[in-house]
Amino acid sequence: IDGTFDWTNRTSIPGVSISVSESVTFTPTNTTDYTTATGTVHVTVNKLTPTVTFSSLIATSITYGQQLSSSTLSGGSATVAGHFAWTNLTTLPGAGTQSEGVTFTPTNATLYAAATGMANVTVNQATPTVSLWPTSVAIAPPVVSGSPLSSFNLSGGTASVGGSFGWSDPTALVVPGTTSYSVTFTPTDNADYATVSDSVNA
Repeated sequence: IDGTFDWTNRTSIPGVSISVSESVTFTPTNTTDYTTATGTVHVTVNKLTPTVTFSSLIATSITYGQQLSSSTLSGGSATVAGHFAWTNLTTLPGAGTQSEGVTFTPTNATLYAAATGMANVTVNQATPTVSLWPTSVAIAPPVVSGSPLSSFNLSGGTASVGGSFGWSDPTALVVPGTTSYSVTFTPTDNADYATVSDSVNA
């Protein structure tokens, strides 16, 4: 017969669920000869999506080799209470300014959905450890005063990462006697590791 369906309680506010059972009433057009009928209908109630601003997030800097968990996030805003955290705390970002994933988790996770965005973090170069500096040996002794440092070979040397040792200024001229000159260790991975300098006798 003719009639209309409507929610039995239109002001009902169902909770978040994949399938909520709510009452529905069928009202016949001819209410004189027919009565109303009720039944149930399943409805999906999704979580609300908060408005979140990730662009104002500030991350403390870390050093290459540290996980994102070592960087603290501050700032950021949302229309509901909650907290920001790196999406993957165990990520090891390379040196430089890196854009990494951030997740906003609402305090009321029952009603509100999480949101994801990005934040920049500054990753400083790591400083390699030199456990043994090289020694210098004259290429063709005797080397006379006034010869450049390039006349001396550097041999040996041990560092915590791969790289090479070299005179900081190979064109510097040697002076009589035993004198200390600057030597620089340059890591092979010079993007993530900084150079280190010390003195070696020539």
